[in-house]
Amino acid sequence: MAGLGLSARTTFGLPSQVRPLDRTEAGLPALPSMALAMYRAQAQPEAPVARLAGLLREAVCA
Repeated sequence: MAGLGLSARTTFGLPSQVRPLDRTEAGLPALPSMALAMYRAQAQPEAPVARLAGLLREAVCA
């Protein structure tokens, strides 16, 4: 009702009107690790799809 919300997300693509909280300053616990899977429709995707998958994998693992 107050127009407030809390969500766990990365800062990637964070809208300018939303500000991230420092979890320690806000008294929030650390988030647990989680499993993540990527599925492709084809075993041998076209080069742009393979490149995008590689970029996503690098970004998540960094």
